[in-house]
Amino acid sequence: MHLNPCVLSRRDVANNKTVEEPASTCLEARPVLYPPSLRLVVLSSAYVKTGTVGIITSTQATSGWGCLGRNQSYCPLFTLMEDDELEEIHCELIFRQSDETYHLKDRKSKSGTYLNGQKLRKNDKKRICHGDVLRIGESRFLIHIHQGAETCSQCEQRETQDDPLPAPSAAELADAPPAGAIPSTELAVCSESSKAGENFIVLTVSMRT
Repeated sequence: MHLNPCVLSRRDVANNKTVEEPASTCLEARPVLYPPSLRLVVLSSAYVKTGTVGIITSTQATSGWGCLGRNQSYCPLFTLMEDDELEEIHCELIFRQSDETYHLKDRKSKSGTYLNGQKLRKNDKKRICHGDVLRIGESRFLIHIHQGAETCSQCEQRETQDDPLPAPSAAELADAPPAGAIPSTELAVCSESSKAGENFIVLTVSMRT
């Protein structure tokens, strides 16, 4: 007999027949929600091509693999080993599972870790939001946070790898987020109240505003 997972059956004893009723909840209709992923879009760097995107998943950011720095073994997302202003492990991006938010932690760096132009205290941790700008050493990154594998026009994969990348604007050369860089999304709102062996994904995208 075929069973519909969205229908409950009960026995009508008085009439000696089986009556099917709609279930109050249906497993097939429940959406699958994945934790947000973080993307770092290179705004400017002496070592990484402008427009390159590095993706950090929530799993990586909860298991110590969300680090940026010169040590390629522990910081494989971008090749920054030639930047003398950086520490071996300069800063870390951490995912907090309790409220599904990302946080930036300075790892006692000498040159500092800057979020939207403000320097973090050594070993300090601060919540980061969609549209923030991170600067370490000679590299600046635009932070994008999207649910699961979702993207937007600024951090999606380019159709061809040979498309020319536009020169950064004056706003992008400052530590403030570029004008119009934050699309309309619930993840754009932010307030302070609130594994080894995994593959890191690096894409190249066009910076459209």
